[in-house]
Amino acid sequence: MAKKIKIGYIPWFEKSKLTYGHGPLNYYGWYELANSPILPKLDIWKTGSQGFLQCPAFKRYVDQIWMITSYVDVTMKWDKKHKVLNSNLPQMAHEAMCKVHWGDFDPDKDHPIVALNTSTVFLSDEDVWIEFVPPYYHLDPKWRLMPGSFNICNWQRPVIPTFEMLENEITIKRGQPLAYIRFRSKDPQAVYILEKMARTDDIEHLVNSSVSLKNYMPNISWSIVTGNTPNYLRPASFFKENFIIRKMKKWLKVS
Repeated sequence: MAKKIKIGYIPWFEKSKLTYGHGPLNYYGWYELANSPILPKLDIWKTGSQGFLQCPAFKRYVDQIWMITSYVDVTMKWDKKHKVLNSNLPQMAHEAMCKVHWGDFDPDKDHPIVALNTSTVFLSDEDVWIEFVPPYYHLDPKWRLMPGSFNICNWQRPVIPTFEMLENEITIKRGQPLAYIRFRSKDPQAVYILEKMARTDDIEHLVNSSVSLKNYMPNISWSIVTGNTPNYLRPASFFKENFIIRKMKKWLKVS
């Protein structure tokens, strides 16, 4: 019997003066009232008589793909002259949802890099690598997702759809797939079960420690969690002596 591994997930809006506390737009609950589709499975083969639909290899692969979809209808426009991103959202919602990654591109030469705040945090009690990949069955030629992968057992940070705008105006509809999510572990036959979790203070602190480290100590977080020697060739002993090695608590229980 295939091993079952639980994956916890939490919809994760960034907290700011616009989205939290006494700000004009509060984070909590609005997407649930709108019945937003959170992490649906890939479902483009709902019906059909093709033989491959019965293939165990096909069914197993497709059944382990989830989608991150947009919470809102949004049209984003890049003003090349003034180097400004505009959208059809009200200003406060625009500032909360649409983030320009200014430090990651040259506005005079490159395509703008933008994040759409449809973000999720994933947790696991054992080594599991998340794979965040372009939605290859739902590709939009106007934008290009930036993929990535990391171990969600020892590194917890929001997975945020971030992409290059290949055209100056793009439209994304509510429920449109922005990225696909897959998982892999040391067991190639493992089956992953997703379980929605509450956003607690402990998890808030855990995520904030991952996100904030890169601001205070750039380019070092990957070396800490992987044990690889960084570009400036500090020995592995440096990390053991100067950083806390996370010993994760158990967040999920196998049913």
